[in-house]
Amino acid sequence: MWILENLGPCPEGMELDRKNNNGHYEPGNMRWATRQKQMQNTRAALAMKFLGNPIPKEHALHVVKHLVPNTRYADQTIRRFLHETKSVEATAERLLNAPPSFKPVGLYGTFSTPDPAIVSLYLES
Repeated sequence: MWILENLGPCPEGMELDRKNNNGHYEPGNMRWATRQKQMQNTRAALAMKFLGNPIPKEHALHVVKHLVPNTRYADQTIRRFLHETKSVEATAERLLNAPPSFKPVGLYGTFSTPDPAIVSLYLES
């Protein structure tokens, strides 16, 4: 009843979400959110850190690629490093100190370019 009175009926394509995952489903901690927004708000997605702040996993790859633009490691390898370190800075440091790779870029794996819109959320120009 409280949900309908305070949040209104569920908009199409939205689901009930907790703003703070450590809180309960209680007044002040609920909102309507898309599935994508909910997935960004999970403990696993927010486990990644950059400059001491949580960063969604899908954004971390873009920031690392921006910080280390000449890396010859494929996206999947960088994602594995991010998963192991849980830190954008530690992953960037690992890539900077890694032995050179002589594999041709683009032949093994996917090599994306960082999205400037995502990077700008975390770094000043």
